[in-house]
Amino acid sequence: MQTNYVEGSFAAPPIGDPEYYAMRVAISILQTQVYQEVRVKRNLSYAPDAGLNTYAANNAYIYVTAVEANKAVSVMLDAIRDLRQNEVSTDVIRQYGNFFLTTYYLGQESNAPRAPSLHATSLSAAAAQLDPLPRPRPRGHPAQVKAVAEKYMKNIRFTVVGNPSTVDRSIFLQAL
Repeated sequence: MQTNYVEGSFAAPPIGDPEYYAMRVAISILQTQVYQEVRVKRNLSYAPDAGLNTYAANNAYIYVTAVEANKAVSVMLDAIRDLRQNEVSTDVIRQYGNFFLTTYYLGQESNAPRAPSLHATSLSAAAAQLDPLPRPRPRGHPAQVKAVAEKYMKNIRFTVVGNPSTVDRSIFLQAL
């Protein structure tokens, strides 16, 4: 069977928006849930992912390479539904904040990752208020994380490269 490469894209708040950091937390939680559910528990993909791009007009995404793309995407959409319908605990948010800070600073140890950070900051309406090297401020309360999930994690536009005859369009087009 042929592998399908699937990316679902949806809107996200820009870096200067007050909802940005709650969205970062929500995406980090989604990324972990997607990895655990798709790869660890079901072995549907080697490298499922969810992330947040930082551009002038931000977007977020879910991504998977899978022979059984319908199953993998269904699991990913269930993870999004869970974030939209249920609040995560304050302890979970604190853990993701600490993880984000550690990985952010480790990733900034060389000059190469600093350029995109500076570029993203310069695109932001709040660029003048931020430090030259933006400091991550992951935060969010359970209600804020749930609210950004409800607001942004919908209207997902999927791109599929692979075998179109194996893709069930009703799974990819379902409303969240």
